[in-house]
This record gives sequence, C-alpha cells and structure tokens, in this order.
Amino acid sequence: MPLTFDPACMLHRFLSSIPNSVFMVIVYLRLRCLLPLAIAHWLPDAAPTLFSF
Repeated sequence: MPLTFDPACMLHRFLSSIPNSVFMVIVYLRLRCLLPLAIAHWLPDAAPTLFSF
C-alpha cells in the first residue's frame, strides 16, 4: 500500500487492524495452540506461490 500522510487515512489504517487483532487474541485464548493460527496465516501467504505455476 502506498504511504500517504493523510491523517484520516492513517487513522483508518490503524483502527482497521484492531478488530482483527482482537479476533486473533480471542481465537488464541480459546484454542491455546498456535499451530492452527500459523496454518491459517500460512495458507493465504502460500496460495499465490502455489497457484502461479
């Protein structure tokens, strides 16, 4: 994403990450295991690599 010094855009990008962070903490507290979270994070990262061939 491009770097913009618009205060409204900067605030939006900061605040939009909070719900995801809270969700990940809740999931971790329920599961108490990092492996499912690591797999869930790995899949979207690896998909472009796997499907580019």
